[in-house]
This record gives sequence, C-alpha cells and structure tokens, in this order.
Amino acid sequence: MHQSRLNTIKTHLSAMPKAQKENSLEEYRNRGSKIDKELLRSKYYALGFEYYQDFFEKFAKAPSFEHFSTVDATTDQKREHYVKNLTHLLDFFDFDRHSHETNPLRGFVFGRVYMNYDLGSCVKLGVNGSLYLDSLLALGTEKHKELVEKAYNFVDIGCFALTELGHGSNAAKIETRADYHKETQEFVINTPNDLATKWWIGGAAKTSNKCVVLAQLYIDNESKGVHVFAVDLRDFETHQVKEGVVIGDCGPKAELDGVDNGFIIFRNYRVPYDALLDRYAQITSEGYQSIIEKREKRFGAMLAGLIRGRTGVLSSSEGNLKNGLTIAIRFAAARRQFGNPNSPEKPILDYSLTRVRLMPWLANVIATGLCCDTIFSLYPQVKDKIKANPECHEALELHAILSVLKCLATDWARDGLTECRQVCGGLGYSGYSRLGQLLMGHHVNLTWEGDNHVLVQQTAAFIMKNMRSLIEGKSIQAESLKFIDANSDNLNYKSKLNQELKPQDLLEALKFRTNYLMHKSFLRLQENVGNSESMFEAWNKSQPLFLQELAKSFGVYLLAQKYLDWVGSFKEHIETANIAMALFKLFVLDKVNADSGIFLESGFLSVDQVQLVRNKFLEHCEVIGENSLNIIDSIANPDNFLGSVLGHSDGNIYGRMIDAVESNPNCYGPPPFIKSLRELRRKAESRLNFK
Repeated sequence: MHQSRLNTIKTHLSAMPKAQKENSLEEYRNRGSKIDKELLRSKYYALGFEYYQDFFEKFAKAPSFEHFSTVDATTDQKREHYVKNLTHLLDFFDFDRHSHETNPLRGFVFGRVYMNYDLGSCVKLGVNGSLYLDSLLALGTEKHKELVEKAYNFVDIGCFALTELGHGSNAAKIETRADYHKETQEFVINTPNDLATKWWIGGAAKTSNKCVVLAQLYIDNESKGVHVFAVDLRDFETHQVKEGVVIGDCGPKAELDGVDNGFIIFRNYRVPYDALLDRYAQITSEGYQSIIEKREKRFGAMLAGLIRGRTGVLSSSEGNLKNGLTIAIRFAAARRQFGNPNSPEKPILDYSLTRVRLMPWLANVIATGLCCDTIFSLYPQVKDKIKANPECHEALELHAILSVLKCLATDWARDGLTECRQVCGGLGYSGYSRLGQLLMGHHVNLTWEGDNHVLVQQTAAFIMKNMRSLIEGKSIQAESLKFIDANSDNLNYKSKLNQELKPQDLLEALKFRTNYLMHKSFLRLQENVGNSESMFEAWNKSQPLFLQELAKSFGVYLLAQKYLDWVGSFKEHIETANIAMALFKLFVLDKVNADSGIFLESGFLSVDQVQLVRNKFLEHCEVIGENSLNIIDSIANPDNFLGSVLGHSDGNIYGRMIDAVESNPNCYGPPPFIKSLRELRRKAESRLNFK
C-alpha cells in the first residue's frame, strides 16, 4: 500500500476490531486441475514474452506508479501524478526512432504493459508517442526529422487535433481551415465558427507545446480536402499559449480527469510551409500536387498511419478486462456467503450462478489478448505494401479486421467489467476496489479511435464488396474472407455437432453463421435499395440486425480460428492443454448459445443440438470455474498494477479495505459542512415548533 496511506493510519489507532484472516485463496488454489501456471503465462504472453517481465519489474521500481494516492485526488493532483509518471519513465524509457523501427515488438509490449497499468497515464504518453509522433512518421518527410527526435525524447510533448465540437466520426467534414498564401509561403489557420473548435484534444489543455492539426486546405479559395500540419501551441521556454491560438479546458469527464483534454481555437494563426506534413501532397511553383488523386482516398491514407492508436485500444481493453476479472475472481474465491445449514459459509465462486456470470468473460479475455497479437502480427506483413500503395487491398483488409476487433474487444471489456463490479457487490462499488474506475475509464474506448457502431460499418462494407465480387465471378484477394460462399444453396446443410464437441464442428457453426448473415444482409440491402431514395438510405436501413451483426460474426470467427491455433500450442502439459481447450470451447459455446435463434431459424442446428449447446455451456462454466483462480493468477498483472484492495493476491480483502478506508483523513473526523447541517436542523425544529 502507498506509504502516505500507511503514515496516515499510524496517526491513530484503528477503531475496527480485528477479524480472523481468511485463507480462501490458498484453499481455492489447491483445487481443480494441476495447471502449469508458468506455461500458461508464457503462452498467453507468447508474443514478446521476454520483454514482459522486464517491464513489469521496471514499472514496480518507479515510485509514482501506484494507484492508491489518486483514489480521492483532485483533478490537478491526478494530472500532476501523470506528469510524474512520465518523468519516472525517463529512467528506463530508452526508445528512439531506430529502436522503434528495428524492434517494434518491444515497443508493442511496452505499450501493452503500460495500458495494463492505467489507461489514463498511458494516454498521457500515447497522445505524444502515438498520435502525434505517428503522424510525423507516417506523413512527414526528411525535414520533419528534428520534430520526430524531440517527440521521442519528450523534449516536445505533442497532441493530435482532429475532432471538432461539431464533427467526430465524420472527420472528413471538419471545418478548421488552412489557407495557403503564395506570397509568404505560409498557411493561415482559422476556426471559422464555434462548431469548428477543436474539442477533446488530449494534452492540449495544460501540457502540450506541439500539435498536429487536421484542417481543410484551401489554395486560391479552392478546397483540396483535409491535410495535416505540425504547429506550435505554446512557447517552449515560457509555456505561454502562442498569439493566434486560444486554448481552454474541456472540464470534468466521467473518468480520466488526469488527462487534460482541451479545446483549441485558431485566429489567423500563421505557420510556415514546412508545417505541412507533405508525404502525400505538396505545393510547388507549379501548384498543388498529390500522389493520390481522390481526396477521400488521400484522407484515408493520412489516417492509415495511426494504427497504433486503435491497437492501443485493444491493449487497453485486454488490460481492463483482465484486471477486472482478477479482482472479481479473487474476491469471489475469498468472499463467503450462505451455504448448507450448520456448515461454514461457501465462497461465492462455488455458486454456479457466479461461474456463469464470470467464466465466459474469462474465456473472452483470452480472445481479447489475441486481438492485440493478431493486429501486431498482421501489420508487418503488409506495411510495405501499404506504404507503396495506400489503396492496396491489403490496406483495406487490415482496416476491416482492425475495425471489428476494436469493436468486439471494447464491447467485451465493457460488459465484462460491469459483471465484475456487480459480482463484487457493495464492496465492488467502493473506489478502493478500482472496478468503477476501470469501468468508467474504459467507456471512452467505445468512442475514440472510431465509434464502435460507425467503425464496424467499414467491416461490413468490406465484406459486402467482396461478396459482390464473388457474385460477379471475380476472385477474392482477402485471405480472411476466403471462406465466404456466394451460393446460398450451399447453406442447406446441418451441423455435425454432438456430445463429443469437436473443435472443428464448433468452428463450422461460426463459419456458417457468418455466411448465413452475409446472405441475409445482402438480400436486405438489395430490398432496401429498391424502396429507398439513395444508396445512403438503403445502407442506413440495413444496419440494425443485419450489417452490424454480420461484421461482428466475421470478427468472432476470425478470432476463434486464432484461439484454436493458440490451444494447439499447448503440447508440454496435458492438464494445461485441456484447460486451454475448455476455454476455447466455452468461448464458442457462449457465442452460439447467445445466437441460438439464428441457428434454429436457418436449420443449421436442431432443437436438441441447441439444448446440447446450453448444457455444454453450463458444464464448461463449472470446469473453468473450478480452475478460474489458477487461470487468472497465471495471466494476472502484479498487485501494484491492480491497485485494488479486493484483488490483491494475498486475498486479505477485509483488512486491506479497512486500512484504505481508515487512511482517509476524514474517516473519523467531524463533517466539514457542520454549519450547513446545523442550519438544516434549526429550520427543521422551527417547522415542528420545537421550544
């Protein structure tokens, strides 16, 4: 526990009577299969495993990397805490442009570990190290090299200004304007109206001195579409806001107040020509030139370099859900309630209802981790092709996969964290449990880097486009869609699923569902085209119950294949391999059970098979439940990363809760609002005519 809290506790004697320490966790750890925890951990963190322990140890040594001091901190104190985190990072943060390019895996692991510690603190780093820096790397040229080096070394702290008050998801329609002046070879940036105010810009309110600004470029009053500019926001020496720039604080948020989100207004702000990040477009004596003719595709290429932002959201989702499950499962193993008459109370993790509530999310967290690994593994295979041609089919496929995985991972983490909080009851509502902070902090992941419901439409469009190609007799280039079948007659077959529960039969169910939803979506889209005024309206009408579900089904099938490959890597230890297989089966059974109506409607599953799925789902919840504490222990983050009195590995939930509560200086003191309280009582007495 944080030293300041211990010092506070020492100032008075605890008024709490001492309870007998529970040993429920040790009892639970001796149950179930004999899992090889080190093996399971090495397989879970297989991609870059050698770096994880190194970073965990380094974070543990940084004095500001703990959570307890920020539980009841003010906004300014949280923001200062994050700055101290960045300062302590410099003690072991040895990344530069060369290491980033030659060993991206180490950077990937660092980002994932940092996200596992705390989303807000990582965002403070990531806005500069990902959004700002990646924009320079992806869109800048040799002349921007100095900016890159300064950003890597925290000399400059940058932010990323895309979102405006009036435009979020429809980023291509932002209204901030940059007019090119030929005479001075400058751009003049303006915010034409209040809706064009740059809004929610992380780091802008108080911290950043640099910014990449996305604005509509105008030359001779002719629009050239959205372009990106690297500009100064504040004077490097004085940190005063530059003349021509107005910056304010966006105010309180549901969570993550440690991140200083601000708004930016530009008033005839002049920047030199070299502020333009001109990899894809230049202005020469001959006029405007771009290697990408269509502005829509040019804009897409400009945002393509920001892949680390969405990959970071995947890492955040994995970390948040894993932390929530660690807290909830350890709490449920230690918390005793009810039981048979005249017998000791039972750990709530023994109850089937608790297992059904938590175990599917434990299966899902494995899949969420695979989301991160999938994108990291896929990107190096295609990045050179994307760099040579931002419009290549590999770029479209990567974007479609990343979009749906971002949606699935963030949705699962939200729903899983909600269940974790509820399982922990009233104690889970305490700020010292950290579950509320995890849940509310995670909610922003559903929105930034693309609103889930908007983003997943791009995956659906990718599938529909390939479906049309098949119908037209063309071949599909996307490897992830090689399984789709344009002939609906080929869907008239029955599942072979039986008591044996073969993995390939489970995969076949997910494959069938995706093909079935694809045909239903295609037919619904055609129907809506016939009764709509435009393709836009037809597409809009086809979203609910069709295109959205199709995209998610594709993502689940893709992940299930990766999941089964992961299970296949367990060859050294049969009992651990069996648990890995049980997790995979529970993952698929959960998805099939939730969509049983589709499988019955299509005839792919019979009523008896649907009942089999439900029974097997319950059986696997029991199997995983009996082993869940050892599973989560194997992949859990260190205790200092959790920052939860309920989730500590020693299981001392009550003693730690008491220590945390009593450490609050106001725990036993009189109310600071005593004057108002007395006024209330006097007024109440006068109403009742007390003498």
